[in-house]
Amino acid sequence: MNEFVNFIKRKSSLFFLFLGLAILVALLYYMDFSVIAESFSMVGNKIFLVFAVAALWIVCNTLCVSTLVNHKVPFYHLLYNQVTGDGYNVITPFAGLGGEPYKIKHLTNWLSLDEASETIMRDRLIHSLSGIIYTCSTLWVVIFFVPVEKALYIGFIVFGLVLTVFSILLSLIILSDKPNKYLGKIMKKMKLLKEFKSNPLKRSIFLKALFFKLLGRVLNMLEFVVIFILLGIQPELLEIVTIAAMLALSGTFLFIIPQGIGVNEAGISGAFQLIGKPIELGLGVGLIRRARVLFWALFGIAIHLSVLFYRNILLKKQREKN
Repeated sequence: MNEFVNFIKRKSSLFFLFLGLAILVALLYYMDFSVIAESFSMVGNKIFLVFAVAALWIVCNTLCVSTLVNHKVPFYHLLYNQVTGDGYNVITPFAGLGGEPYKIKHLTNWLSLDEASETIMRDRLIHSLSGIIYTCSTLWVVIFFVPVEKALYIGFIVFGLVLTVFSILLSLIILSDKPNKYLGKIMKKMKLLKEFKSNPLKRSIFLKALFFKLLGRVLNMLEFVVIFILLGIQPELLEIVTIAAMLALSGTFLFIIPQGIGVNEAGISGAFQLIGKPIELGLGVGLIRRARVLFWALFGIAIHLSVLFYRNILLKKQREKN
């Protein structure tokens, strides 16, 4: 029985990955592919401008981790940790968490194992909290300023209220000692540590780290502005916020789908329908965004493999000298 349960746990992430792929395939099948192809054709080589914008929130996420470690680790090492670790998060189907053990291991070059684990755990929790706050904030903007159908309007209000309450509860949990106690139990059970040393999270550090995460999410909207401009569309603030809200909403409630594949594209397509634009164009924008995700994932992994290759060469040279 235990073996069966463990098998289900191992395969569940793959199931949700294939579910997301199925949603994406269905979207492509039922939409006019010529519109999608045209959007890629219009962007062309300028798609690298879309890729470049991501550097803004990567830096913000790195500043969040730097705040959590009280700047004990050089910033460029944290930036390397962020880019390479997130690369593994994208390609591993384990609910987007496959790169977290790698991040912890890398941070142990400067921090103890319990400090590194605690930092990555807090970063992940604050990342989740920032996502909920961001979703809630953009959703309330849509509720108050975007004309939508009554049924959708009521649904948005319910979601907005639920997310508001949940964000408050999650904030209280992060500031409490419960996450640290849970992490300590896991590490002791895995026999990684005999004694887990927990450091309380100061409210000032928490707020500063949360600020950087939220700033990164706000800057994420610039990606849609750039894509709109490349597609020859005049970007309007309310339209961009609506797309961001639908994307965040889909990602929040279907977080179990690895990297929101299929789900995010569906959310963006739905947002385009809300703002009165072709849903095929929305899917095109979603796929351009997906290309950016894959680019940075491959870029991060390539950097990590290059560093490993370079270190192996240095080790061989040292051995030859000895």
